[in-house]
Amino acid sequence: MFETPVLDSPLILLGPITATLYVESDVPSTDFVVSLQDVFPNGNIINIQEGGSKINVETGINKVNISVWATGYQINQGHKLRAVISSSWFPRFNRNLNSGEPIFSAKTIHEADQILYFGAYPSSITLPVLSVTNDSFSEN
Repeated sequence: MFETPVLDSPLILLGPITATLYVESDVPSTDFVVSLQDVFPNGNIINIQEGGSKINVETGINKVNISVWATGYQINQGHKLRAVISSSWFPRFNRNLNSGEPIFSAKTIHEADQILYFGAYPSSITLPVLSVTNDSFSEN
């Protein structure tokens, strides 16, 4: 989970959101899910958008591109933007037992050890931020 400091001005997201993750896993097949959330000052949370991808794991570090879909959302001053990266978002997305078996008939459950890399490997989430200045709009 990653979270911004409390915002001192509104943040407007308008357009497609993408994520590029550098990951490693000890199972043959797994999922990665990215969820963006609006964290209110009172602790309430609203999911803004989420997206996921199933990957067949190769030995070593794997690059995963995920469409987190598009949004039109304003995060207000005093709120925080949170990104949650997980291997499951059940029941929103079908479960993956990490075995490599077909998803609807899988029976063997494999517990997965997952590693998310950042720093030397640039895992990132690309946000479509809309700037509002003097009654005009511009994309950043």
